[in-house]
Amino acid sequence: MTEDFKISFLQAAQKEQAANVLSRAFNMAVSEGMSDLDLKYANDNNIDPVTFTASIGDTVVGVIRCAYQMPDYSSLFCLAVDPSYRQQGIGHALTQYAENYISREWMQGKPGIISLIDETKKENPSSMFYEKMGYEPVADEPLHDGCPVLYKSINAGAIPRQK
Repeated sequence: MTEDFKISFLQAAQKEQAANVLSRAFNMAVSEGMSDLDLKYANDNNIDPVTFTASIGDTVVGVIRCAYQMPDYSSLFCLAVDPSYRQQGIGHALTQYAENYISREWMQGKPGIISLIDETKKENPSSMFYEKMGYEPVADEPLHDGCPVLYKSINAGAIPRQK
């Protein structure tokens, strides 16, 4: 197990480190990581995505973002853990932290759905990271850029919206 890590909201001073984590995790330019961290969604509620970091001391070792879609529906994206810190529970802890935030702050304890695009399947098709955390595909859901869209019910059994 790694040293203790702390999860918190992304601070301005951490942005470059977080972009570097995204860059290493997703094999992209740091500028793309910075763009991802600046990404906002247009929605009727004007609620911007929230970013959490996992840090060891002053070093950012993991990132996750969550986006509010509507009162009973949110999404997770950009989960990244620095490759040298993987397999140590950081991704799992970040995901749970973001889920708890969504449940408490956005869904206010009411039933809802969290969705994500499982990009881990591109590099590792046999990955079951999200499935082990309770995420499941919905029958007949189309792939998103070759990756499955997964859903998780929180706060007592909501079901995905029909399109």
